[in-house]
Amino acid sequence: MRGSPVRNPLYAAKLAANVDALSGGRLILGVGTGSRATRMSREFEALGVPPEKRGAIMDEHFQAMRAIWSQPKASFKGTYVSFTDAEVFPKPVQKPFLPIWIGGWSWKAADRAARLGDGWILGWLSPSEMKEYVPALFKRAGERG
Repeated sequence: MRGSPVRNPLYAAKLAANVDALSGGRLILGVGTGSRATRMSREFEALGVPPEKRGAIMDEHFQAMRAIWSQPKASFKGTYVSFTDAEVFPKPVQKPFLPIWIGGWSWKAADRAARLGDGWILGWLSPSEMKEYVPALFKRAGERG
């Protein structure tokens, strides 16, 4: 299942939790901030998402989704999304919440994966580029714990 900064995080969290329940707890949520093709198609503009804010929006969506997955009545206050005493069912089978893997082939994506994600879906990198990215990713993830 794919997430992005243009989707409502509560609705995405509910859909993901349903798939997790139907699959017996096997869902890994893959997310990304959008590809060059997404930006070129003007999808962000059509959906009212400033492209330069997509990373910050995505970061906040992760936090909001994890709140709704792990709390019976969740509250979250952010710059881009806020809610109070929200209930979404079902809750994911996986506890405390679904694993989120970050997609992308930039340093920002690698950093986001290390800071907020549970894995990294990389593409379009040569073996020499991967040799550069992977140690940095593990170092940043280690700092996160």
